[in-house]
Amino acid sequence: MNNLILEFSVLELGALLGLIQSVYILVYIFFRSSDFKRAVFPVLFFLTIAAAFFIIIAQKHWQLSPTLYTQVSLFLWTLCAPLSAFMVVQIARITRPPPLSYSPFLLLVPLSFIGFNYFAKQADDFDLNWLFIINIVVGSFSLLMIWLKREDLDHLHKRKNGKERFWLIMALITLNLGLIAANFVYFNTSAESQSYDLMRVIIGISFLYITATSLFRVYPPTLAIVSDKKAEKSALTQDEVEISLEIENLLHVQKVYQEPSYGRSNMAKELNINESQLSRIVNTYFQKNVPLLLNTLRVEEAKTLLVETQADISTISEESGFNSIATFNRVFKDIAGLSPTEYRAKYK
Repeated sequence: MNNLILEFSVLELGALLGLIQSVYILVYIFFRSSDFKRAVFPVLFFLTIAAAFFIIIAQKHWQLSPTLYTQVSLFLWTLCAPLSAFMVVQIARITRPPPLSYSPFLLLVPLSFIGFNYFAKQADDFDLNWLFIINIVVGSFSLLMIWLKREDLDHLHKRKNGKERFWLIMALITLNLGLIAANFVYFNTSAESQSYDLMRVIIGISFLYITATSLFRVYPPTLAIVSDKKAEKSALTQDEVEISLEIENLLHVQKVYQEPSYGRSNMAKELNINESQLSRIVNTYFQKNVPLLLNTLRVEEAKTLLVETQADISTISEESGFNSIATFNRVFKDIAGLSPTEYRAKYK
């Protein structure tokens, strides 16, 4: 009895942790996404996972019947499969949401569950094992849908910045495989429902952890897999948008601007493109020229150091990527409207 109580407590704690992670990612999407059209499927996906965790917590407090709980829980986890397939397509396409022709695929889950309930009532028999079979079938179809788009994944894996998104896609595929495996285990061994729930919770939490760290580490300024309104308004090609994301990686992850000598020629060489093409992409995507973009990031870095540290101006100038104090003072005032000393006095 004590073991069951402990297991249930661990299950509830895991579900709560998963719910918090899901909500955190949803908040990130809402605050970072500039075009909700491209956020629809990611929002639906993480809302579904959040609801799947929530129903585990609600079962104890709402006294849900085992049959109702099993149906709702399985419906939510099964719905994650086609939504994850849509996420994979979106990550691969990056500037465009999945085509509308894919949308009927989402109806597979509710129609399957409605059909199950109808025939179960007609036969006066609620054999819940059929729901596990539905889950396995839908998960398999989702993997098939991803496999049919494999050429996009191959292209993505070859790009420098695309590798990070490629591994994010691998996490989605692993989630699907994990849920299918959990259903096979439960279906073939008749494991206790709490053990089955615990398996799904562990799989879900692991996936959310990988997703969160990948999204926030690779795309700190924007949720690049969800929204890119600037690219939509521009004349950038798909390859040029990919280059723009590589530039974001150079700026926000590698922080190349901290090197004083780093400029347009260095960036063009690193991206293996000519300087005129780089200038056009940066002007279109970031709405700034390359020197201004680098200096803006240097000034933002300096602002943080001025407010959060006691370092002297000379040290901050060097740490931010400026090659002299005179240049630092001039550029900082041009961009921030105040001198570094005035900025520190005002905001520290």
